[in-house]
Parts: sequence; C-alpha cells; structure tokens
Amino acid sequence: MIGDTGFNVFAKEENNIGVKTGSIAILSDCESGKKYICEIPAQNQTYKKSASLNNVQGGDSFTIESEIQVTIPENNDNKPMLLANTTSREEYDGSRSWKGYIKSTYKKSGSKYLLTQTNGNWKCYDTSVKISGRKVTYGCGSSQVATKKPTSNSFKYSTGFKKYITGGGWNVIGSNSFCYLKRGTGKKWKLEVIANL
Repeated sequence: MIGDTGFNVFAKEENNIGVKTGSIAILSDCESGKKYICEIPAQNQTYKKSASLNNVQGGDSFTIESEIQVTIPENNDNKPMLLANTTSREEYDGSRSWKGYIKSTYKKSGSKYLLTQTNGNWKCYDTSVKISGRKVTYGCGSSQVATKKPTSNSFKYSTGFKKYITGGGWNVIGSNSFCYLKRGTGKKWKLEVIANL
C-alpha cells in the first residue's frame, strides 16, 4: 500500500542527534527517549531566482520544505512509522495518524541568508491520536530567534529579521515545528519537523 501511494520509509533509530540541517523529521518516545529520524529528500528544497536582482530585499529567494507522515502504533511494543512522500502531493492513506509540514523562506545576499517567513501545518488522519503542545521556533543565527505557540493546526509567521548571516555549524538558519502525539492511554510521542538551510 505504501509503494502504491509513493511513500517511502526512511526512518531509522538514532539517539545521538545534534544540530540538523535540511529537511528532517524526528519522532521521540517521551518515556524511553528513543528517537527515530527521517531525512526528507532534497527535491523538497527549491530555489527561485527573482527578476529584481538590484534590490537586495527582492533578490534571490529560497524555500526549504519538510513534510512527514507519522503512524503512531496501537500497540506500545510496536515501532512508529515515519513516511516521506517523494513522488507526488497526493493525500495520505487514511490509516495514518498525522502529517506535519513546515516551510522556511529565505532571501540571499552574496553568501549570506535572511530567513523571512515560516509557515506550516499539522493534519489529522486518525482522531484517536490527539495532538498537544504545538510550538514553532525559527531563527537566523543566535541573535535573531523567535518561539510561537500556535493554537490551531496551521501557522504562518513573517520573521521581521533584518540581519543577513552566513550559516554553518551552530549558526542555524531555519524553522522547526514541535508537537506531542498520543493515542488513548498509550505512549506520548514528540514530533519535530525541521526545515533548516
């Protein structure tokens, strides 16, 4: 069924997770601390060349998108499933639990970047799995950072950041969304969806 809809399982258990760049999702078992990571393919990253090259604010534009589908197991002994849609934008199979999506938009000036906007959503496919603790963080280096707590399952924020920076190392440029997912009396899972340059 997964193959028929274009989804591929990329998740692997990885407990030593440092700073991550690109399009990535991390699902953590809140009880045991086990983490499952899914690196989302590069075709979800796009580059758009602006016509007004003389205007820095209207210059080159980049977006990085992360979209992930999560299946929370009915049995606590079973592993969860993280799925990335690599071939199409079609809707997910109804047997899945939730989908998380985030998009970061940047401007570029020379070798430096400015995060201008973040938007995204969470979508429910299984009403027995409840969402809580929604949070979005975005930053452009260590001095330009913001945290929001959406009260609904969609969000869109203009950053208001002004300073272009060079990314790399711990100097992260991008957006992360966080939430908790829980089925009935089962385990609580933390889902992090990342779209960093």
